[in-house]
Amino acid sequence: MNGETQKGTEKKAVPRNCTEELLEELYKNVGMGTDSLLNVIPKVKNTELSAELTSQLNKYGGYSEQIGNMLEQCGGEAKEKNIMAKMSAKLGVEMSTLTDPTDAHIAQMVIEGTTMGITDTIRLVRDYENSNCTEGALSLARSVVSYQEQAVEKMKSFL
Repeated sequence: MNGETQKGTEKKAVPRNCTEELLEELYKNVGMGTDSLLNVIPKVKNTELSAELTSQLNKYGGYSEQIGNMLEQCGGEAKEKNIMAKMSAKLGVEMSTLTDPTDAHIAQMVIEGTTMGITDTIRLVRDYENSNCTEGALSLARSVVSYQEQAVEKMKSFL
C-alpha cells in the first residue's frame, strides 16, 4: 500500500449547499436574538420598552419561520442552539440585570446584542454573496440586517 489509498476506503467530503449554510447561520443569529429577548423581557418594568421588545420578539419569530421554510425547501433543517449556549445567555442576562435592572441598561444590552447580530449577518452576506447562494436567502439575510438596524435605533430612545 505504500502511500496509496485503498479503493473504497477514502472518504470524500460531501459538498455543502451554500444556501443551506447561510440559512443555518442566519437561523442561529435570529435564534440568539429570540433567546435574548425571551430572557430580558421578564426583567422590564416599563410598558413601552416591554411592548417594543415583544414586537422585536414577534418579528424574530416571523424570520425564524421564513428561514425554517427556506431551509426545508433546500433540503436542510432548522437546528436549535445547544443547551449550554442557551443557559450561558440566560445566565448573562440574569447577572447583568441583577446589578442594573434599569430600562437604560436593558436597552443598552439589547443594542449591544443586536449590533453583534448585525455584524455577524453582514459578514455572512459578504461571505456568500459571490457564491451560488440563492438570491432569496441573501435577500432574507439583508432584510434581517435592515430590521436589526431599525431595532437598534428604536432602542436608543430608552437610553
